[in-house]
Amino acid sequence: MSAPASSYGKDPFGTGVQAGAFRRGIEVLRNLNDPELLDAYTRYVERLETILAPYELNAFAAFYQRQRRRITHQSADTAMLEVEESALRKVASDAEVQQLYDRYLNLLARRGLIDSKYEHTPLSELMPAPAPTAAE
Repeated sequence: MSAPASSYGKDPFGTGVQAGAFRRGIEVLRNLNDPELLDAYTRYVERLETILAPYELNAFAAFYQRQRRRITHQSADTAMLEVEESALRKVASDAEVQQLYDRYLNLLARRGLIDSKYEHTPLSELMPAPAPTAAE
């Protein structure tokens, strides 16, 4: 399942997330006037944009937001779309994006800007468990 590269800024898979969520985050962080935090998040977003196609970035943003709501018990688990799983596999297998994400979360934590539930959630832990095989 793929969408055209021009889909960034749209919601081609009906995920309910306006695309550009990560870029909007950069704009929000600019208002905090914290260059180190802004740099950490910007580098994380730029790495995501490097490894994911625009439609995958949208799908990852939607999945990420749902996972955050699930962690805080604001919503129940929902099925993962194929495009979300593909994007998450790319993200989880990229050591650089994990390091950038960890740096960003650590800075948020040091500044008291993050709920403790989010502080140490490696992206790889967001991966769904493999489906059971017929032998199991």
